[in-house]
Amino acid sequence: MAEKAVILQNYNQELVKYIEVLKRRKQKIQVEISQDERNKEIISAQIRALQEKQEEIDDQMTKKKIAYAKIVDTLEQSDLGLSKIIDSLQVLLGFTASKTDTELSD
Repeated sequence: MAEKAVILQNYNQELVKYIEVLKRRKQKIQVEISQDERNKEIISAQIRALQEKQEEIDDQMTKKKIAYAKIVDTLEQSDLGLSKIIDSLQVLLGFTASKTDTELSD
């Protein structure tokens, strides 16, 4: 019976040793999980900040593209208007020259 008690005590000591090892592993893993959760929160915050920055940049680009299109349109309209002025001046110059030539020949 004493022999069985010794065997039982040895098993009990081994069991306690394994339980302590498992408890240390559990604690280590819990620390790692906590660190991972903190890292995840930091990264999530960075992602949100970058997404907000990207939205701001997209808004700025949209406004700039609209302004760019307006400037291009204004330049095209100005060029068209200038061409019409040049055409009108050519007609006026031709008319004036012909009248001048007619009056000089009289």
